Amino acid sequence: MSVPFSSPKALANDTGLVSSFYDSGDVQVSGGITRQGSRWLRWAFVTAASVAMQYPNPFARRYHRLRCGKKPNVAKAAIAHSLARCAYGVLKHGCPYREDRWGRKVGALEQETRAGARSTKTVV
Repeated sequence: MSVPFSSPKALANDTGLVSSFYDSGDVQVSGGITRQGSRWLRWAFVTAASVAMQYPNPFARRYHRLRCGKKPNVAKAAIAHSLARCAYGVLKHGCPYREDRWGRKVGALEQETRAGARSTKTVV
């Protein structure tokens, strides 16, 4: 399936779920999310993050780990960002979400997908 974004970062950037950054000389300041891009797509990912945090899964575990040192909405935005990156992988590879593959590097997923495609071919 064709994905309209060139990378997971591009999708997250288009949703506005990336932190803002100001750099001037010696001053570097990282701020809240940029809120640039589709507000409806951002809303969908934040709502999905709210639901995902209620059930035992890797996203909920990450939320609770982040919640120890951050405010609730900051941690929720981080989970929404993770969901956006995960959605990119699902769309790009055309396979359903599997919890055991969450958080893996893109190169490892592509190798696993190619190896799986080779092993599923049957010779008649």
